Amino acid sequence: PSPVLCFKGVSDYEPGRENQEYGEWPLTPEMLDKWIKTEPSAYCGNNKNFRWFRIIEKPREEVMVVKRDNFGYIKEIKAGGKLITGDRVRGVFPGLRSNLIKIEGGFLYGAGWGHGVGMCQGGAVGMARKGFNYKDIIGRYFSSSEVRKSY
Repeated sequence: PSPVLCFKGVSDYEPGRENQEYGEWPLTPEMLDKWIKTEPSAYCGNNKNFRWFRIIEKPREEVMVVKRDNFGYIKEIKAGGKLITGDRVRGVFPGLRSNLIKIEGGFLYGAGWGHGVGMCQGGAVGMARKGFNYKDIIGRYFSSSEVRKSY
């Protein structure tokens, strides 16, 4: 049988630095707020798309975060009495780059660009700028894989 590939989220911090700024993951609500609103010293931290901000029209119905994953991405949100899950969360507020958001009244703070699993493009570029080669980068984001010639 062929192997089953499973994507998982990984930190974009240099080894040993991931807990220095904010503590252990999953973060407390206060530290998650700080992490989303500031530019952390992660591999992708200096990427202009890593942190973003939106002004939103107050939704007619109450929006409540029900569940987040260990990295802070919203997995479930309740809007207008309906439970919305996964990437459909982005449909509540059109134009979101990721589910890693903090809602405060008419303001929405966001982090990242994507779904939080697999390879972070900004993180891969940041690692390359620090001198890591493609094998290091692939190994960081896909630790259960190996790079080899297949021809």
